[in-house]
Amino acid sequence: MDRNDIISRMLTAIPDTEWKNIIDELTVFVGYKLKGKTVFGAHSENTLGVEPIQYYIHDAIEKLFSHTWDWKYEDYTITEQLKRIIGSTISENVRKEKVKQNIKELSVEPNTLSHLAGKVNNSEVDEEDAETKIKVFEEILFECSKDDPELEILVLALFETSDTNKIAEQTGWEKKKIYSLHRKLYRRARSYKASQKINL
Repeated sequence: MDRNDIISRMLTAIPDTEWKNIIDELTVFVGYKLKGKTVFGAHSENTLGVEPIQYYIHDAIEKLFSHTWDWKYEDYTITEQLKRIIGSTISENVRKEKVKQNIKELSVEPNTLSHLAGKVNNSEVDEEDAETKIKVFEEILFECSKDDPELEILVLALFETSDTNKIAEQTGWEKKKIYSLHRKLYRRARSYKASQKINL
């Protein structure tokens, strides 16, 4: 019997009464983690499509049953493992939301990097397609900056914030230099996108 079979049997052997206790504990746990963070942004019902607490609980349980996430039962109880999955998913969703917002807000002039992102933030694009586009966009920026230390710094900064003042403060660069590097990165990215026939 392989590991997935063992885990499946362990999961199905958990009685309903225990599942209720697990879900009750997770509800408190997720509620604490998301306190004050569900009105808008990565953890809002508008973003997730369902009530946030239920989303993270059901998502974690589904990941165990589908073996998308390995239950390390040698080290963690079922509740501990689910909490670890939830914590990781919350962090990942925050990262994705930051990338989406930075792509959306990168404009410092017409025809900026945000143009390369195409319809990443368009409501007509489904979540899976948007995630794929974001990953491609990240790859383009990193590829186009890897031979230039200043561009590398700029790309890392842009995925943290789109605020030019903050970037200037963090890097010690004048805004004029940031705008110049931004245009340089945009030209490279646009050229790379065309040469690789990447359609975003």
